[in-house]
Amino acid sequence: MSPRLRLLTVLLLASAGLGCDPTKPLRVIDDPRPIRRVVVRPDTIVAAVGDTVQYDAAALAAGDREASEFTATWTVGNPGAARAVGAGRVVATGVGTSEIFATIRGLRGRAVLVVR
Repeated sequence: MSPRLRLLTVLLLASAGLGCDPTKPLRVIDDPRPIRRVVVRPDTIVAAVGDTVQYDAAALAAGDREASEFTATWTVGNPGAARAVGAGRVVATGVGTSEIFATIRGLRGRAVLVVR
């Protein structure tokens, strides 16, 4: 947490009457729902130029239990072949192959889009 954000948090808590002392360090508690990896499904899609396809990302905790309350950020490896348009939707923009990435809490899962 940045010093500026820490100060703002302390001031907000103090102004809300929660008894936070701005002279003491703020203790940040880790999220109790740790994830171990991100899986993108399906792992491969073959599409034609102009098609819009749908991927799904899952955050997996210990024992591969799925944690559905996380939102992924979507990116592509080859913008000449694909463009991420949000929420797992990808448009095939040109002939070629692109990796499709879903990132959740710093962990990245991967799939492939083949455009013919």
